[in-house]
Amino acid sequence: MTGSLLGTWPVLFGQMAEGVRLEPAGPTLLMWLIALAGCVAVILVIGVPIVLGIRLDARRREMEHQERMRAIELGRPLPDETGWWTPARLAVGIGIGVPIGVFAIGVKAAELSGAAPFIWPSAGAVGVAAVICGTVLAARATMNPPNTSANSHAKPYVHPDVYDAAEHQHS
Repeated sequence: MTGSLLGTWPVLFGQMAEGVRLEPAGPTLLMWLIALAGCVAVILVIGVPIVLGIRLDARRREMEHQERMRAIELGRPLPDETGWWTPARLAVGIGIGVPIGVFAIGVKAAELSGAAPFIWPSAGAVGVAAVICGTVLAARATMNPPNTSANSHAKPYVHPDVYDAAEHQHS
């Protein structure tokens, strides 16, 4: 190899040699049809499911709203309105949280004062009482589920004219 590679660098890097010009071809009808088919495919594959999902979600929210309004009109408890702090979770929180808190306070009090022999028996008694009370409350919460309606066996009020109008329409 003689000489430098600097003169041949366009060929080395895949570029066309000097003096050779290629005219870029304009867009053809086939290219436009392929682009149009690609756009239609993207709309069908992505756009339609998004629109259908939005419509389904709006319909679901509308039905939930109607259900809640009807429950409020009839004086019934709202569906799915139990909240996070159910009686069972509250009982477990008492059974676990109170002893942890009592012993944490006992540790800090024993560090700050010299009354450790008097602190630990009282902290132990409060912790044991909290565990027992939490257990009793959790057992009661699981044995007797709360009644969702005070008058669950009562007949719902229905206006008498509702059935009369329905009977006379078909006769």
